[in-house]
Amino acid sequence: MDLRKIFRLPMRTRAKATPAPASMQTAFDAARASGYRGWFWFPHLDPARQITQWTREETARKINWLYNNNGALRLAIDGLSLDEVDCGIWPRPVTSNPDFNRAVSDAFENECGDPRFFDEAAVENFYTQQLAMRRHIRLHGELFGQLLRSGQGSNQPTLHTIPAYQVGTASSGKDQSDWPDGVRRNAAGRALAFRFLTNADRTAWTDVPAGDVLHFHDEFWKGQTRGISSFASVARKLFSMDDIERAETTGTLLRTRLAYAVTRSDDDGGEPTLLPGATSAEVVESDAGTKTKLIIQRIVAGDNTEADVADIPAGRDIKIIESQKGSAAISWNTHLLTEAGYATLYPPEYVFFLGGLGSGTMTRLVQKRVQRVKNSVRQFQLIPQFCRRWYNFWLWQRIATGRFASVPGGVPADWYRAKMICPADDTIDVGREGRLYDDRVSRGNMSPEVYFGMQGEDADDAEDEIIAARVRRIRKIRAAQAANPDLADDITYDEIFRPPAGTAAAADPAPAEDAAPAPAPRENAAA
Repeated sequence: MDLRKIFRLPMRTRAKATPAPASMQTAFDAARASGYRGWFWFPHLDPARQITQWTREETARKINWLYNNNGALRLAIDGLSLDEVDCGIWPRPVTSNPDFNRAVSDAFENECGDPRFFDEAAVENFYTQQLAMRRHIRLHGELFGQLLRSGQGSNQPTLHTIPAYQVGTASSGKDQSDWPDGVRRNAAGRALAFRFLTNADRTAWTDVPAGDVLHFHDEFWKGQTRGISSFASVARKLFSMDDIERAETTGTLLRTRLAYAVTRSDDDGGEPTLLPGATSAEVVESDAGTKTKLIIQRIVAGDNTEADVADIPAGRDIKIIESQKGSAAISWNTHLLTEAGYATLYPPEYVFFLGGLGSGTMTRLVQKRVQRVKNSVRQFQLIPQFCRRWYNFWLWQRIATGRFASVPGGVPADWYRAKMICPADDTIDVGREGRLYDDRVSRGNMSPEVYFGMQGEDADDAEDEIIAARVRRIRKIRAAQAANPDLADDITYDEIFRPPAGTAAAADPAPAEDAAPAPAPRENAAA
């Protein structure tokens, strides 16, 4: 017997799980489509599950719109990318065979410095590709590059650049669980292959082994597999900045487009008078049944600009109401720019040229922080993810095709050894820093290779140019001496090309003729 029927007890039912709103299913506020929330919700601790495909694409759309329409964000993306890349990082071979080093340097500059032989699309070269990487990483969080061997695309090894939106899960009836976010990985998280989508419907794709793919991105959290822009934390705030600027612009236009009227007393006869300079007057009837009229007079200035002046009926007036708003919007925009600067890791004073650097000490501290961030970008991202991998790939492909078979000494066993030369550090005192570098080289604390490399020059080429210049000058001096034998003693190298004051050559003059002779060495007492 069912006792619940006798006592009419309610049946126990199971409550349905209420799914979270779609707008809450993301850990990044920039990907939400709703307004402000009054509670905090964090979906997952797994970084790979936080950055879903929808999160990446929605965030990228917002930041892409801001890049196109917000000058501050464009400055942060393009300006910081230019600063980080500067003239570009370049490899200098340092193998055990000097002839091989010179041949590789010449071949690398000729091929990788030319977009036709470096980029499969013939757009970027080895140096401009570094700038494109940094811009895409700041804009969308990542960029991909496919290594193409000779014959896969062109007749020489090239790089095929692939934007982040082309790597994803395909729209297919087949099981895609092994390809989350377009990447197939092993149990430890190592990428095995990437899926490149080849049409907008996601129904066609090409799978490429991970060994042939370069994934450009800033440092990930452990477990994170795909990148997202660093501006994801401030994207919605920057939209507020755009709203404020639009409201400010509209208010300024309204305050400048004011109408002015001429008023008169009630006993002036009621007849309007033509204002000085007015070219026409138009009578506008008022409400039906009344005798009041509004006279609009047009005045044309000397520069052909026109202004309409209303001569309103007697006893009436026009009140102009202007906005009493202060400068709160400007200070709030400054706050938003500061927040955006924090997202870049750089001091906001540096990113957006905000005030606050009142002393030389503070300026040097900010400059030191800026240089530290730049160095970390170069050493932790540009060099390991692109410069070194591309150099080793390109060089091995050229060695395999016999490009350096005729080099004296052959290809050395340490063919892969190369030093990546970065641009010189920033400075607020060029003269002092320049003298410091010169002193380091002269004392042997810095190699000429690094010294010239910081200027974007090859040490061998620079030294060859210095030697060639001296040889050319010596030949000119000797030719002048042969043509003028009576002046041969006066036409000397040091007399014509005098060394700059303060240099070692200028600081060591020859001893004077009347100088006291050097003392004779003392005899050995034991002898």
